[in-house]
Amino acid sequence: RRMSRDRRKTLPFLRLKALDLDGMGSEVVLDMLQGLLSLQALSIYNCEGLKEIPEWIDNLTSLEYLRIYNCLKLMPLPKQIGNLPNLKRIQIWGCPGAFAEWWEDPTIPDSP
Repeated sequence: RRMSRDRRKTLPFLRLKALDLDGMGSEVVLDMLQGLLSLQALSIYNCEGLKEIPEWIDNLTSLEYLRIYNCLKLMPLPKQIGNLPNLKRIQIWGCPGAFAEWWEDPTIPDSP
C-alpha cells in the first residue's frame, strides 16, 4: 500500500528468499512477484479473492516450497508448476478447487 503506483509492477526485494502473503485480495499481488527470482519459499494464506496462480509461476526457478492455505476461490493450479526445477514440496489445504485432473498419476493409487 505504501508503494507508489509506478513501483507496484514488481517488488523491490530482488534477493528475497521467503515471502508469506496473508489475507491479500487478488492475483494482482502475485503479479508483483515476477521479478523475485531468488524466492525459495512462498506461502499464501487466507486470500479470499485469489482465483488463480499465474502461469508464469515457472519463472520462479529458485522456488523450493509452495504453501497455499484457505484460498477458497482458487481454481486448479497451472501445469507450469511442474516445470519448477527446484520445487521440493507443495502444501495445499482448504482450497477445494485447486486440484486438477492433470495432477492424477495413474501409477499411484488414490492420487492426487
